[in-house]
Amino acid sequence: MIEISGLVGTLLLLVPFAVLLLTVVACLRRTSKMTLTTMSRVSHEPAAPETVAAPRYVLTAIGGGAGPDASADVAVATPPREDLAERIRLAEERKDVAALPALYLALGQADIARGQVEEGAGHLRSCIRAAARSRNGAVEAEARLELAELAREAGDLTTACEHWQIARSLFHKLARKSDVAGTEDRMQRHGCPTDWVLTDF
Repeated sequence: MIEISGLVGTLLLLVPFAVLLLTVVACLRRTSKMTLTTMSRVSHEPAAPETVAAPRYVLTAIGGGAGPDASADVAVATPPREDLAERIRLAEERKDVAALPALYLALGQADIARGQVEEGAGHLRSCIRAAARSRNGAVEAEARLELAELAREAGDLTTACEHWQIARSLFHKLARKSDVAGTEDRMQRHGCPTDWVLTDF
């Protein structure tokens, strides 16, 4: 029996571990290269066409109440009008006060987009009432911006100014500075007093 001791013996004992380590490293490098190749190939392939959501009809000059902190400006698909009406009916049956404001807002906007202005305005007013009950200031502010725009188009600047004033107050409570500034700009361009003290209606 041959006995090897000292530095040579230690090195010979470490050889199998070194071989194992080199094998593991080689496998890892090969896997990472394959991953990089796959990623490179995917990045050069044309992207699949994205599904484009139906446009959301926002009639206000400011762009409504969905700011960066509320849903990150993702395209919002508006369901067909009949679907919205059915969803409102179901929400009212189950007394889902949290769902009603956004549903009424979407239905009002859909009606206005189809030219049914009076019906749309009625749904926007229902939105305001539902939003006040559920304390949904963002949706109430957007509905008021929509109603202000309708009033302005009809030549009723007094009503438009009232809606803008309340919307501005709601945006202020929500700490949405860009919407506050946009509403104030709209008010100033139409000669609205900016120091009114109004009660919600």
